[in-house]
Amino acid sequence: MATAQQTRTYYLDTAEDLFRANLDITGGEERWRSISTIRLEAQISGQIDDFPLEGIRISISKFPGYRYVEQQILNGGIRETYKLRYTPERAWIEQDGKKSLVPQDESPSLLQAKEELAFLEAGDLEIEAFERTYFNNKRVFKVVFTRQETTYTRYYDRQNLLLVATETPLNDGSVVTTWFSDYREVKGLLFPFQVSVFTPNVSGRQIYHISRIALNIDVNVSQLFLFR
Repeated sequence: MATAQQTRTYYLDTAEDLFRANLDITGGEERWRSISTIRLEAQISGQIDDFPLEGIRISISKFPGYRYVEQQILNGGIRETYKLRYTPERAWIEQDGKKSLVPQDESPSLLQAKEELAFLEAGDLEIEAFERTYFNNKRVFKVVFTRQETTYTRYYDRQNLLLVATETPLNDGSVVTTWFSDYREVKGLLFPFQVSVFTPNVSGRQIYHISRIALNIDVNVSQLFLFR
């Protein structure tokens, strides 16, 4: 269920026009700009290499540049727990009592809507393609752009201008496809309440069923993101 500003007419000649329209459709640039922190809770289902997957995930984002992820999963009967912490300087994972640095883009954020605002403000995107096409039998706008020497692809529904899917390359050359659906309103902003992540190199998919979203919560950066 989505209740967005879909009565306006948008003239979309460039990728920037599309980004701004998506911001407007999902709640408005001013309202998105007022969000400083977001906390997500989600149930996980799916499979990895034919093994069933279930669990829970908590994600806390503080803008700009900070994200904390705690995930507990039951993968083929084996329970796995880890914590990921992202800062502007570094990112690391904590698992089995050990701490290791990871690439900044190692984990999907589950939060794509606010990225359009970051794209517009950063001004460091190189648009490679902006076209009308079909994706998974859906009429979409396709945007291909390069940022920090990495090329990304995003697909937006041509009817409601909501983000449908993204394609993100990994270091091994494979591409992770993330689908966004079941948009719902939270305090005037639209969020996807189902996020499906398909990872080809492990023949798996993870589906995140978001159960709760909290906005502008208190986040203690010095405690939550202390690297020691």
